[in-house]
Amino acid sequence: MFHVWRGKRNSQCKECRNRTWSTKNKEENWAKQTRWYKRLRYDVLSYYSNGIPMCACCSEETFCFLSLDHIHEDGATHRRNLKGKTCKIYSWVRLNNYPPGFQVLCHNCNIAKHHLGVCPHQLTGDARYLSHETEKESYERTVDTN
Repeated sequence: MFHVWRGKRNSQCKECRNRTWSTKNKEENWAKQTRWYKRLRYDVLSYYSNGIPMCACCSEETFCFLSLDHIHEDGATHRRNLKGKTCKIYSWVRLNNYPPGFQVLCHNCNIAKHHLGVCPHQLTGDARYLSHETEKESYERTVDTN
């Protein structure tokens, strides 16, 4: 089948050639996409960490533990509006010139912030102990109902 592409007669248009190449070279294509995503993620996390990617709360530097956090807890709404995967958030951030409202947190701090309202690293003294007790009581209530 011949396609006309940019006024030239080719055996395949660019879209068909790319699709054929991707099908024949799945492993290479997957590796290329993985490298692109890791680089994108590194660039975004580096920007919001002022150089070296690290958690803003506990200073964790292990790259695979880090995530991008919406400071104002509006991440679910943002993801719904983007209608896509996590990489769309990183792409969106870069395309919009790294807007304010984001920070880098490790997954532990991010989840704790979501569930407790504040990361336990930010609490001191009795408040830290009370947050642990609240979490323990919540867990026990869940176990009792099951």
